[in-house]
This record gives sequence, structure tokens and C-alpha cells, in this order.
Amino acid sequence: MERALERTRRESILDRPLSELISLNWELVAYGLILIVAAVTRFWDLGSRAMSHDESLHVFYAWKLYAGEGYRHDPLMHGPFLFHANALAYFLFGANDYTARI
Repeated sequence: MERALERTRRESILDRPLSELISLNWELVAYGLILIVAAVTRFWDLGSRAMSHDESLHVFYAWKLYAGEGYRHDPLMHGPFLFHANALAYFLFGANDYTARI
């Protein structure tokens, strides 16, 4: 009896089946479907739409960073994270209009 108690105390969360940790119900399924539909509609046909002025500025300066020309902060623009994230997307997926909007 003591061994059984000792064994249950030592069990990690990773030792349990996933079905014990997550109980699926219709609410979680609905949230999952909404998330999938939102992701699909967000990334569908990004490269064919026209860019706004702000987007074009962000894309241009991120491309300059990707091309090795560096980054210089301008107070009229956003902080450096946006430009570095776009430059990383260019590096991973190539420099094009679709990637600029990722």
C-alpha cells in the first residue's frame, strides 16, 4: 500500500495521459475552429493587396536591414522590434510582398 502511494507521489505531469490533462468540450472545439479560421483568413492572399504608406515604409527599412545596410532609429517610426522581425521573415522566407506582411 505504501509503495502505491509513494509511486503516485513521484508521478510527473508528463507521466499522465494527455486525455487526463485536457478535457475536450464544444467550447474548446469552437475556440479552436475560430483560431484556425482567423489564421487562414489572415494569411490568405497577402501578397496581392496594395500596401499603405506606413506599411511601405516599414517594409523598405526592414529590407535595408536585411540587405546589410543596418538599422538607424528614427523617432517618427516604430521601435526596432518591427524592423528586426520583418528582416528575420525576409531571411527565413525570402523578400517579397507576402513575407513583408507576415
